[in-house]
Amino acid sequence: MMQKWNFQLRGFFFLVFLFTLTIGCGGSTDTPNSQQDITRPDDNSDGNDNGNDNSGEDSGDNQEKKVDISCGPTSLGWTDPANYMTWSLQIPREKHTYQIGDPEMSFDTSKIDPQYKGQMEKWMTAGRIGGIPHIETLIPDKILEAGTTSIDINRAITALEKTGGVIMLKDGIHPINGTINLKSNVIIIGESRKGTCCLIGSNMYQRSAFFFDSIKNAGMYRMTIKGDYESKFGGHSPHYLWNVSDQVGNDELNLEANDKEGMSTVRFYHSQNCWLDDMNILNSADFAINCFGKHTTLRNLHIEGSYTKCGGGRGYFYIGYPYNLITGCEITHLRHISVQSVSSEYNVLINNAFRQEVSFHTKDNGNNLIMGNNITLPADMPGTDSPNYYAIMGPWSIIHILSYHPNFIYKNHCLEQNKGHNNAKPWSDDSKLYKGPKSIKPANPWINFLPVSDEETPIHDTLYPVILD
Repeated sequence: MMQKWNFQLRGFFFLVFLFTLTIGCGGSTDTPNSQQDITRPDDNSDGNDNGNDNSGEDSGDNQEKKVDISCGPTSLGWTDPANYMTWSLQIPREKHTYQIGDPEMSFDTSKIDPQYKGQMEKWMTAGRIGGIPHIETLIPDKILEAGTTSIDINRAITALEKTGGVIMLKDGIHPINGTINLKSNVIIIGESRKGTCCLIGSNMYQRSAFFFDSIKNAGMYRMTIKGDYESKFGGHSPHYLWNVSDQVGNDELNLEANDKEGMSTVRFYHSQNCWLDDMNILNSADFAINCFGKHTTLRNLHIEGSYTKCGGGRGYFYIGYPYNLITGCEITHLRHISVQSVSSEYNVLINNAFRQEVSFHTKDNGNNLIMGNNITLPADMPGTDSPNYYAIMGPWSIIHILSYHPNFIYKNHCLEQNKGHNNAKPWSDDSKLYKGPKSIKPANPWINFLPVSDEETPIHDTLYPVILD
């Protein structure tokens, strides 16, 4: 008898500001109340999978296509697949050892600091409630061979919509030329992380490739999603790895020039208890992740590359809703890792390796926890000249709004190798808790997150008292 996971049981801007947006973070977004409210960073045209897919696609040709699982030009960030996941982010899973985000994860409540009891109790609920299922417990209800298109994947999802279930994508190329609409209680897994490649077609400039729209308990595991776009500067990878402070140069697919809405590789919209795990997301047209869902777990992801890093809110790893858990991830070569919007609070970013800054870009609600991360700005990342990146940032522009409550920065190891920063290591004293941001566009961003007094330092040396064994 086929086994199924029982989820119930386991549990524009004005032109006068355009230059400011171009050299700064660029873009801001309020919390959307309806699908029609979304412009950027959310696109508003995600619909059923029609119009973009060609039902007459030649699956044989697609199976023969060779795809290099990499992200384009060599730089001081990651581009060589052999270097992916090089930092030991968490204890490797053994017989009785688990990862953050697993169902077995628990917390030592005796280490809850009375000063931060309210925040800690909420941070402990971030991510999918009850943890995400172990992939080895999932038995496929439907297996799709290489060459299967987005039309076929959507049909398989629809067939499982009422009962829930598991879809496996076999190793090989799966052409994605239309939005894949996930449904509640449906899980998609790949046969292997490098071998299963969902290749986003060059016609996918709008909407989303994978869309978690107002659903619950859906997830994806163990695959690569890669954009197969051609930059206007030539080549099937982003020509510019970083924000080059040039609206034309940062718009390699002419998305802004053509006034097209944002394109997300994966988008969560009003979803709950969903997840991604053990995946590569490479060469996104625009947003790699666009998260307006809550209690989302994003774990063990390698995210690299965006063709569109221009102002106005483009090219982000974007967290805009509360109670999300980001752990074990590598992220680089985007415009920003951005925690923003009035509903962005009580998110936990822990044990990640970022080669990219973390930005509290505009009007987040605060009480987000950035803890135990390696945050490195590579030497070829912009610094001194505009734009000037710092490891952790508040609002860059006077048109942006300060966090409504302080955010918590604790036990991170920051290294700024970019030009003019002289290998600075701000916010890296493990004995100190930092809070902020304190101001908008400060003269000295290094003092925008200040250490609290000794009396306010966590008494048990943690704000996330996880037990993994």
